[in-house]
Amino acid sequence: NQLEADLVLMDINLKGNIDGIEAARRIRELVDTYVIFITAYSDPATLARIQETVPGAPVLSKPVAPGRLGAAIKRALNS
Repeated sequence: NQLEADLVLMDINLKGNIDGIEAARRIRELVDTYVIFITAYSDPATLARIQETVPGAPVLSKPVAPGRLGAAIKRALNS
């Protein structure tokens, strides 16, 4: 397995056949890594799907302030 990541920053809207939520699910099937979602889509259905797929994953709304992103990354790497 060549996929070794401590952290994944994932956008919801991806080019192609799958979205970021499905991509995160597939990544986590391969490796137990921390996922932070960054998105402009914060409707209740999307947020519920994220929590069903990657429970406890933080969701940062775009535009993301550098301080919020830095704090989320620090928490992830220290957990």
